[in-house]
Amino acid sequence: MSTQSPPVRVPPRWLWFLGLAVLAISPWTLATTQALWPRWLAMMALAWWLPGVLLVLLWRLPRTDLPTVTVLALALGLCWMVLLALLAHWFPGPIGLWPLVALYAFGALALLLALARRPLLSPVPLSLPVLVSLCGLVLVAATLRLPGLGYHEFHADEVVLLRQSRRAIEGDDAALAEHTKGPGEIAVALVVYRALGTADEATARLPFALASVASVLALALLGGRLFNPTVGWVAGLLLAVNGFALGLSRIAQYQAVILLLSALSMLAAWEFSRGRERRWLLLLSTLTAFGLIFHYEFGLLAPALACLVVLGWRRARRAERGCLVNAALWGGTAGGALVAAAYVPAIVNPYFATTQGYLANRLGEIGTFNLPFLVEMGTFYNSTYFFAGLVLLAGLGSWLGWRRARLPLVVLWLWWLPFFLLYIFVVRYPGTHFYLLMESWSLLAALPLAALATDLQGMLTWRRVAAVAVAAWLVVSVYYLYLVFFRQAPEYVMHYDTERLPFYWAPYGERIPEKPRFGFPIQVGWKVAGVLGQWGYLPATYASNDGAWELRRWYLTPYDKRDPDQSPGVFFIATLLHEPNPEYDDVYLQGYLHVGDIFVRGEPRLQIWTWRPLPVPYVAFDAEQFAPLFEREVNRLEPLPDPPALVESVPLDEHVRLVSAHLERRTYRIGETLHLLLVWQTNRRLQDDYKVFVHVADESGRPVAQWDGYPGLNTSYTSRWPVGWPFRDHVLLTLGPDLTPGTYTLLVGMYHPETGQRVGDRAIPITTLSISS
Repeated sequence: MSTQSPPVRVPPRWLWFLGLAVLAISPWTLATTQALWPRWLAMMALAWWLPGVLLVLLWRLPRTDLPTVTVLALALGLCWMVLLALLAHWFPGPIGLWPLVALYAFGALALLLALARRPLLSPVPLSLPVLVSLCGLVLVAATLRLPGLGYHEFHADEVVLLRQSRRAIEGDDAALAEHTKGPGEIAVALVVYRALGTADEATARLPFALASVASVLALALLGGRLFNPTVGWVAGLLLAVNGFALGLSRIAQYQAVILLLSALSMLAAWEFSRGRERRWLLLLSTLTAFGLIFHYEFGLLAPALACLVVLGWRRARRAERGCLVNAALWGGTAGGALVAAAYVPAIVNPYFATTQGYLANRLGEIGTFNLPFLVEMGTFYNSTYFFAGLVLLAGLGSWLGWRRARLPLVVLWLWWLPFFLLYIFVVRYPGTHFYLLMESWSLLAALPLAALATDLQGMLTWRRVAAVAVAAWLVVSVYYLYLVFFRQAPEYVMHYDTERLPFYWAPYGERIPEKPRFGFPIQVGWKVAGVLGQWGYLPATYASNDGAWELRRWYLTPYDKRDPDQSPGVFFIATLLHEPNPEYDDVYLQGYLHVGDIFVRGEPRLQIWTWRPLPVPYVAFDAEQFAPLFEREVNRLEPLPDPPALVESVPLDEHVRLVSAHLERRTYRIGETLHLLLVWQTNRRLQDDYKVFVHVADESGRPVAQWDGYPGLNTSYTSRWPVGWPFRDHVLLTLGPDLTPGTYTLLVGMYHPETGQRVGDRAIPITTLSISS
């Protein structure tokens, strides 16, 4: 057994300062701002990152360096966040924000106090080149996982997750029990949703994307232990640029966490097999339990983990085995109880029959053979060159490992083979579950690549040729990832028939797979439709040529869905489809008017068809203007109050009154969109249809930016307003680049569209705006 670093008897002062700062700042931030990202950071620091640091220090694992401590802190903190979220759900009643914050705060405080007299172990020092190389690897993984998370609209599985988390927050005891997967992913989404009061694509996905970045580092550290640091670094790089791991890191789903916990469970089992310390065995029990809580397929790691545990047991001396038995009993009992608490409610719930049906539908019959589907998915999420190269290198790595490192090779085969057999020969429709092969295959493929650096020493020419070939392979592979996962104008997958590059040949040819498509960018502008429905500016019933489940369950919740033949109030016709509606036909549009379009980056993506004409022949809505409004207006746990009124009860004339005007702030930058809420009221039926004007005026009263149109963003007639009924008129005004920074007055009013005569011959001053560059 290797020697341990000398313990530090007193925790450093910076740790106390960090812990107390998080305990103070996080609740304060949640209490003082509604901005999504400060609230997200505050909750993650309190519920995830601080507890993770404290837990890994309390665990006092031997032979750990700083990167290992870091990735273990992320994993243990994530497990802690899930544990307390599940605990909050098991208490009866809704989950309030402040009870949840108090639970995490007291939990973190308890960990901090437990650390007060706990001796700490100093991390094992690493050389600067090793640290730099690992930091570079993390940077590559983050660059491929974090940008653009909020661009593509939610998939159906993500909406299921968010809806289940909302049910749990609202106190529905069956929310987790009726989930066909593990409850761990719901617990993560629950914390984000509860902290923000809402959820958007970026904030919901980021915890899983960060777990994916950590999984790359975890695999590199595992490879360094199984073989050597070079093999580990190359394996991490191969996982970082693997399309399966990348695509599934860009959605709010469990897969990224499974990859992280898989690599760290294997690392803990390997360390136990070498040193026989019970701390590693307890860590293995903890990670395995939470892996199962995220998804029961984690159990297929059992052969590889059991092999290493048995090896560690056999290597242990008799005097050590008693402690190991106690650790195994304690860890196994606690982990088993936790897994049982997570799954027994699901088993006894009547909905379990649906879960059984889901699993039965997944399982195939005798003769199931999914190898062609693996090739199709492998060459869809990756370039054909990368996937073929990975398989070839994994085969070479198996041969090389048999000659040089048989024990690690056996462990890797025990890792990937159960998943391969299940999803190739048993499961009828494996979807993207082939991602579970990618970590072990990356380690195998890294063996021959790392060997090039050592076996060709002294053969400079061949080393250069090999390095150029590998670099070209990776560049070609990464560029494919850019095309399919990052390019947004136009989206490569959604415009495959016109944008396909013949260089990236694939077995499926010109017929790109329809599903499963996870992580690929697609934005149609459904948020705009949702906001317009929430404001009541469009009819309350809809139908669409897109039948995707997630649309009506998340983006279009303000509407009631109708079949196309049931004369809905509005048709939304998408040019890019999440999932075609088989019941739709263009014939149903007869009698409807094409009244407008929703634009994404200047391209019309969503047509609006209604029975009745709008006040104007055509309206155009910009998705970029509406994106921040959707999270404020739709699917919130509790509705936000209107901003404070800047003016109240101002008569425009004897019949029209401005009840109130609301603006979130008075300082803007050029290019930003001003969102003004005007509440109008009439005391009699108006005879004319007036237009509303909103002017940003200079000192002379000259408008330098303006919005003119009918109320309700050109959707409402003033002559149809019920007497005494307040009309909430939302105005979106983008401050154009030709605007000069300075101080301006915001003026509003109405005018007759034919004569231009202002109602009441006046404009109402609302406030003073400060506009900067």
